[in-house]
This record gives sequence, structure tokens and C-alpha cells, in this order.
Amino acid sequence: MKEDNPINNLPVEDNKSKKWMKRLGKGAFLFFLAKGIVWLFVFAFAAKTCAI
Repeated sequence: MKEDNPINNLPVEDNKSKKWMKRLGKGAFLFFLAKGIVWLFVFAFAAKTCAI
């Protein structure tokens, strides 16, 4: 349940949404890191096999 913050009258976020967002951010970071590393290997293999 969201409650109002008495200081600035803005709703206070619950901890579940914060944990979910952190987990999503970590997952996205790891996904794009792995994707970038895979592409580096793809380009290195292509450069090695296509060299004249």
C-alpha cells in the first residue's frame, strides 16, 4: 500500500517496486554485456577468416 509522504505530499514507493527495478537493471546490464562480448568474438573471427 502506498502512503503519502507528509513532507512533500508525494506518494512513497514501496520496496517491492524498487527491488524489481534493480533486478531488471542488473539483468539488462548483464544481457548487453554478454551481447557485446559475443559480437566482439564474431567480428574477431570474421576478421581472422577473411584476412587476405
